[in-house]
Amino acid sequence: MGGKIKTGKLFLGIALLIVAALLVISQISVREAESKIVYIYSSSCGYCDSFLPKFNKVVSELPGINVERWDVSADTEGYRVARELGAKVTPTVFLLRKSVVVDKLEGDVTEQEAREFLQKAISLKR
Repeated sequence: MGGKIKTGKLFLGIALLIVAALLVISQISVREAESKIVYIYSSSCGYCDSFLPKFNKVVSELPGINVERWDVSADTEGYRVARELGAKVTPTVFLLRKSVVVDKLEGDVTEQEAREFLQKAISLKR
């Protein structure tokens, strides 16, 4: 009889660990869904052509950065998204938190400025 009690407690302990792990995973997923980086550009924009290599380099260097990209000149949906976010120029990188713009980076900025902006975005995601 004592063996059955120990086995039951062990099973309960394992079940609780699994539930706790699932809760942690779901919280991470919710946090990631709450924060988003959106890059608005135009394929016919010279400033965008200049900014893109710098931006891509910084994105590739920072772990956990996912960027939603919208070309306003080639996609009517991209144009709609840009208008909804309030883009005035291209390129513009938006940081959204719970679907609300909390910060933006406009124009052909330096690699360092892009890095600082994206590092701030990472810290807000945590």
